[in-house]
Amino acid sequence: AYPGERQTMKHLETFQPDLIIEATNACNKSCRGCYAPNVIVSEQSDSNGVSNLSVAAMEHIWPNNVAISSIRGGEPTLNPAISEIIRSATKRSQHVYLETNGDWIQEGHSLLKTLSETRCSVKLSVDSMHESKKQKLAQNLGILKTAGVSVAIAVTEKAGLDFESSLSLLPSDFTGEVYLQIKATKSSDLVQPRMG
Repeated sequence: AYPGERQTMKHLETFQPDLIIEATNACNKSCRGCYAPNVIVSEQSDSNGVSNLSVAAMEHIWPNNVAISSIRGGEPTLNPAISEIIRSATKRSQHVYLETNGDWIQEGHSLLKTLSETRCSVKLSVDSMHESKKQKLAQNLGILKTAGVSVAIAVTEKAGLDFESSLSLLPSDFTGEVYLQIKATKSSDLVQPRMG
């Protein structure tokens, strides 16, 4: 247990998907310490260097017997085909997580309907690296709950006190999964999926 741990949360030490799907290398943030070699995009920038996964390519290489899949990026919601990727992944995997910084949630994104229909969970990054804010997080969680979308929280920090600081951003009534992950400082610290 962690100091000050709320008993309503389900703390899990590691997130261990069988398969990681890198939907895009594009990201709308430039978080210090991010492990991914992202292409930073904004409304004013072009998409030079952005590589988006297609549904056809994903389906072509999909392995058998996938229990847990994780769709990541960059920021996976920047791939224009993200809804189709989620629909395809949820047909081929028992459980799918969309790992996201959540910046898109308050925009009334059509992705909310896809997530609800497919029962794909959203795994929100909530930590100092992503510069998470308490009010925005509460609003995002409320929108996802209203849409009927299951939520898990990923807290990636360097040490125990940093975890406590990030956990304090969560509403007191949050009862979902919380993954506490030590910040990677070398490639062997990264999640190693069973299948790739």
